[in-house]
Amino acid sequence: MLFIPVSSPEGMGEYMRSLLVADALQEKRANAEIAFILNERAPYTAHCPYTVFGSKGSATKDSKAVEQALKEFQPDVVIFDASGRAKQFKLAKRLGAKVVFISQHKKKRARGLKLNRLPYIDHHFVVQPSFCLPPLSLVARLKLRIFPAARPTHIDAVYNEPDIAKTQQWLIDHNLNDKPFVLLSAGSGGHHINGLYATELFNDYALQLSQALKLHCIVVIGPNYPYEAPENSAAITYVRALQNDTFVGLLKLAELVVISAGDTLVQSAAMQVPSLCQAIAKDQYRRLQQFQSEGLTLAVEPKKIVIQATKVMTLFKQQGVSSQPPLKNGLSTILEALMSN
Repeated sequence: MLFIPVSSPEGMGEYMRSLLVADALQEKRANAEIAFILNERAPYTAHCPYTVFGSKGSATKDSKAVEQALKEFQPDVVIFDASGRAKQFKLAKRLGAKVVFISQHKKKRARGLKLNRLPYIDHHFVVQPSFCLPPLSLVARLKLRIFPAARPTHIDAVYNEPDIAKTQQWLIDHNLNDKPFVLLSAGSGGHHINGLYATELFNDYALQLSQALKLHCIVVIGPNYPYEAPENSAAITYVRALQNDTFVGLLKLAELVVISAGDTLVQSAAMQVPSLCQAIAKDQYRRLQQFQSEGLTLAVEPKKIVIQATKVMTLFKQQGVSSQPPLKNGLSTILEALMSN
């Protein structure tokens, strides 16, 4: 199987999602041959545990690299995660591969509904709740009558179910087993907000929250953050990155999470975790507004973050966090599609 996620020195959401799916697939099929096409400039490319074909920039813009990888690797399945040009889809299909397309917002979903892609898509998964996107247009619905296999299927979040025992062991290993905590993560660590790395802004939030709330803070720096993490203190623990099951476990156990409005927002909402959220990329602002309208998070106001944190934790203790219908974990749906004949 060949995974082709969007990849860059800034973000890594698509790569992490593809890696999560690849690892889960490997657990079910130990003999599965898995490869990735990744941006040569992305910091995580050198650490990918699978065969990697490099691309100059994102694979979508390097059709030569994609063509070479497809012809050399000869995959049975190709997963385009928010990536791919029509001619790349067509080539994958011509070489006999099943084509899976993953989109995460209106613009990317629309790409999967174009006539130059529809004939070559076997599965189209949308990793957002249905309330985040408008209904399909009449034209789109008519096209899908001709190409029903390419109908977009909303699968909400994609994550490993938390292994609480493993997470508790991680907390013990970091001398945090008896401390309630706040988890903060600005995603990959490569995004900027007003000239600062988002990670640095989130570190400032950790300093405020740990002092005002007397709660320990765990800050996930992100692998794309180019500098060394600050030294751990009695109030704050810094980690560069976490395996998904550990990260999800910490999400589940945290008193509060402060996160970006990427995949982690969907995951935390699916697990009904109290959260404060900040958009750090251009595609995240609308998503944050929609989740806030559904009562699933609260947008960060930097000068009021302590007041907001207190409010969110109090409300959670009184009534919890819930969506109707509850958000689901779509990992099993993707795996089923990848492994089916």
